Amino acid sequence: MERHILGYSDPNGFDVICNRTTCHDVVSVPFSSSAPPSSTRLSVADVKALGPRQNVGELEAKVMSRAAVSKIVLVKKEECELKEIWVSDGTGEMKLTLWDSLISEVQTSKSYSFSNLSTQEQSGEIRLTTTPSSKMKEIPPLDVPDRDDDPVDSASSATLRGVVSGIQIIARHRCPKCHSLQNHFIPKSITRRKMTFALVCKLHISKSTYGGVLVLTTDQGDNSLTR
Repeated sequence: MERHILGYSDPNGFDVICNRTTCHDVVSVPFSSSAPPSSTRLSVADVKALGPRQNVGELEAKVMSRAAVSKIVLVKKEECELKEIWVSDGTGEMKLTLWDSLISEVQTSKSYSFSNLSTQEQSGEIRLTTTPSSKMKEIPPLDVPDRDDDPVDSASSATLRGVVSGIQIIARHRCPKCHSLQNHFIPKSITRRKMTFALVCKLHISKSTYGGVLVLTTDQGDNSLTR
């Protein structure tokens, strides 16, 4: 049976459609049941065998010493920071995209348990990304050999020397409960309005993350460095 994206606006997106007149009976099937990926711990090899847009309940892996890539991207007209890292558990290696607050919680060569991840497909390869409900915690070190080479991406580095001509610091305040951005709020107010969803959340705190852009002027011109 072919997989489709589920959506009420497109009936063809469903594998099976049921309505009020649909009947069902309990029957026996000639195979055993298996838990969905979203409720079990998977290995990197298991995740690579999944398709895109699949939930991954838990993955234990080590953060590799490969070149990480940080970016500032626009999501629904809001600037968000992401960081692409490499993780491995001994069964394979793959990219994991971290978003916003999770970026600062991960350290190279340490092992973590990641939960509530999602798969994506890019250039024909399956990779992982964190979601608003993703969580992570440090675990005892996994016995995985580290490697700092990157034969797939061949990330290059360069040394720049010049004068810092500009700095832009970006602060993002995010609700730790619903993960939406908090904009234009009064810091000492009990209620803080989230402009993205037009909701009111009664919280006394917000989780803040910081990023920025540094403009370095060299003999070849201006260069923007993003963090």
